[in-house]
Amino acid sequence: MAIDGNQSNDRCSFLKTDPVFDMYHGRPVPDPFRWLEEKSTDETKRWVDFKNDEFNMYLQKTAYDTIRTRLGRVVHSQACQLPAKVGGRYFVWETNNNQEQAVLHVQKDLTAENRRVVLDPQIFDKQDELRIVSVSYSPNGQFVVYALSRQGSDRHELKIREVKSGSDYPEVLKGCRYSLIAWKKDNSGFFYNRFPLPGSVAPGDENHYCKIFWHELGRPQSEDELIFENALDKEIISVPFMSSCGRYLIIHYTRGLSQTSGNCYIDLENEGPVTTIMPENEAQFVYYDNDGTRFYFETDWQAPNFQIIAVDITNMARSQWHTVIPESDEIVFTGKIINKKLVVLTLKDAHSKLRVYDLEGTFIREIQLPTLGSIDDFSGDHDQPELFFSFSSYLYPQTTYHYNFNSDMISVINQNTPDFNASDYVTTQVFYGSQDGTRVPMFLTHKKDLVLNGLNPTILTGYGGFGISSVPKFDPDTIFWLENGGVWAVANIRGGGEYGRDWHMAGILERKQNVFNDFKAGCDWLIKNKYTDSSRLALYGRSNGGLLVAAVMLQNPDLCGAVVCEAPILDMLRYTKFSIGRYWIPEFGDPENVKEHFESIMHYSPLHNVAENQTYPPLLVIASDDDDRVPALHAKKFTATMLTKSNPDNVILLRIKTKTGHSLDQSYEETMRGHSEIYAFLSHELGLRI
Repeated sequence: MAIDGNQSNDRCSFLKTDPVFDMYHGRPVPDPFRWLEEKSTDETKRWVDFKNDEFNMYLQKTAYDTIRTRLGRVVHSQACQLPAKVGGRYFVWETNNNQEQAVLHVQKDLTAENRRVVLDPQIFDKQDELRIVSVSYSPNGQFVVYALSRQGSDRHELKIREVKSGSDYPEVLKGCRYSLIAWKKDNSGFFYNRFPLPGSVAPGDENHYCKIFWHELGRPQSEDELIFENALDKEIISVPFMSSCGRYLIIHYTRGLSQTSGNCYIDLENEGPVTTIMPENEAQFVYYDNDGTRFYFETDWQAPNFQIIAVDITNMARSQWHTVIPESDEIVFTGKIINKKLVVLTLKDAHSKLRVYDLEGTFIREIQLPTLGSIDDFSGDHDQPELFFSFSSYLYPQTTYHYNFNSDMISVINQNTPDFNASDYVTTQVFYGSQDGTRVPMFLTHKKDLVLNGLNPTILTGYGGFGISSVPKFDPDTIFWLENGGVWAVANIRGGGEYGRDWHMAGILERKQNVFNDFKAGCDWLIKNKYTDSSRLALYGRSNGGLLVAAVMLQNPDLCGAVVCEAPILDMLRYTKFSIGRYWIPEFGDPENVKEHFESIMHYSPLHNVAENQTYPPLLVIASDDDDRVPALHAKKFTATMLTKSNPDNVILLRIKTKTGHSLDQSYEETMRGHSEIYAFLSHELGLRI
């Protein structure tokens, strides 16, 4: 392959530049590595192989083997679902240390006696290319629908298993992506949402035209009945929910990932029409549950911090909407009706609170949590006095609890027990001022005897997008970093949901720079307060967080000593053209059609802001060629741009994986390898003591 004359050094081997330009609002923008968007061409494969070989050679001079050995002892696989009580029996997940995936059991009680295996991925997945990503139980507990992901794909197949016999029904439901299951009360089948089957729509529309179908057990998917669609807007995504009484099918719908959503319902008992409760163009409305004709919703309608309202479908006039849990200084995160009580999870400065109310909103009690941390999920039945929840924090391993409403007692069902002594470490929360004076929280975790001398290797991470909150969670592979004297820092920057709708909206579209300023201010605080210095500070970000750290690095090249950019979104002018990118327009903007969006994006788009001959900190970019949410083309084009434009002495590494998706690694072994590679890079570049 030809190499341009200005790309003669080894790091640019197999790179070529093409004279490709796009016009945006009268301005030509070059895209010399457009050819890297095609992952299957020989020239792209050759370059990727070269970069992977280069990275493997780099690892040989690091402590990778030592780190991998340590992580193998400390990291345990974790169950992927909470227990559930269905049909008078308990469905419980369990993972042994030598298993790649959790095993689902059914048992009479929580003592694990006389239990039977329902789903064991180790048996049906010999090649470890399939992973169970979700399950749904029929009301009588006789059937389980389980969603399978192949090689980490966001596209799933649904299969149906009879619990008693352990056999699967013959049909396999395809075209599922982010699908929810709503079982019919008589257990005869379920409603589900899916996207078009391959070949049924024009190329490029495979991620549009989401519809809701009815599936009867034992029937082929080709006979599924269409229940709901929006034929006028192909970007409407709709999902089904079933009311607790089984009478009403509730349909929640939104346009892409916009900040508004609507709901309608069908009275299944009377075979009623689709009836709108509230449209999708005003605010967010998330259905919780019902009590007869009274439907409960979480909403930011007239409440930026969210509130819980009740709407009686016999009189849906706005004047008759009833506020059950009013807006407060805490953020309503989610809620469910359990034991005929309203259980509400809120966020207070980015950590969880769990409270119980009656259905009129009268406070009953707060369920005390072990420490400052977060509830990953909770579940229970509308009429049963049992609540299950999973809790963790930076130093508190994931633990599943059982709460009995009648006795007000909490007990541990299971707890991960990694090999480390949590009492040697501490987590604190600090607050710092951003560039415009905004108060931003940050969690710090480190050894109790940490000396504030400015010499501690520190990793700062964040997300800052899509209203997603960065709450305290246990991540066992960070133990290696902590026990070798490192600091783990998490900044709760704008763009997330830590402080409600306004916090999110302050970090989108033309306000995206606030996110980068908040993160940069967190770096400055860590350095000013002697936790670290710029040579020992690393930035780590994944997905939207990958965009974050890349943009901050480019805007502040002297800020830190290393950057890890994983599964990132980096070509902000063409992101809408790939996978589900168009759904992100409410977050980032539409640079092709809106001039103001183009101008704000060009200010920070990593691919378009690499400076000529600039010295940047050591950079590791990681992506997967099988990621069907954020394609690896972002990582490839950005790395190529960094290699050809920045200082030739910069350390710029690219790791492209296969058979793994955006959220799922292929196997436990691959997960450990990936984590070990990141820590090997950071340890080597920051001088971590090992």
